[in-house]
Amino acid sequence: MSLPKILLPTWGKLTTLPMMGTQHMHLLGYHARLAINAFEMGAGGSTLFMLQVNPDLRLTSVEHDPTWRDAVHRLHEAMFASGCSIGGHLRLGGYDESLADHGSPYDLAFIDGKADERPAWMALMWPKVRPGGFLILHDSERQEYRDAIQKLVDAGATVIYNDGDETYQTDKRVKLWIGRKP
Repeated sequence: MSLPKILLPTWGKLTTLPMMGTQHMHLLGYHARLAINAFEMGAGGSTLFMLQVNPDLRLTSVEHDPTWRDAVHRLHEAMFASGCSIGGHLRLGGYDESLADHGSPYDLAFIDGKADERPAWMALMWPKVRPGGFLILHDSERQEYRDAIQKLVDAGATVIYNDGDETYQTDKRVKLWIGRKP
């Protein structure tokens, strides 16, 4: 598979990158660039990354840890105020299912938050992804996600990408799963 090439934006010496390997980062960046409305479960480096690769993106992001959520919010505000090429359309909140309706239908749903919550958020978000849109699951190699992935496939998801084993930081093997809604 030939990977789409994107320019990774920088802010001074800081490059805001998601905690994933280069191949997965390029795939997330590619899909974020194509999106108008996106949803993210698990705020962090990926939040700021998606808003940098697509400054026009309207992003709703949920994060369970209030301290982490506040840190992401403060960094986003500082980057935006400094004139960094980062989008200003961010709605950030806790794990509140009502936030999932804020921008739906979504072009992209990125699931990468609290591990035991991911299958429920996958099921919640799939109906909110527009036809032709994408759901991306990070760390999809985990056994506990197989049933949730199979339910998406049974609901018509076309598996776009599921062989993205790569090592990131440690020897942990991670996978990225991308499904396209018919």
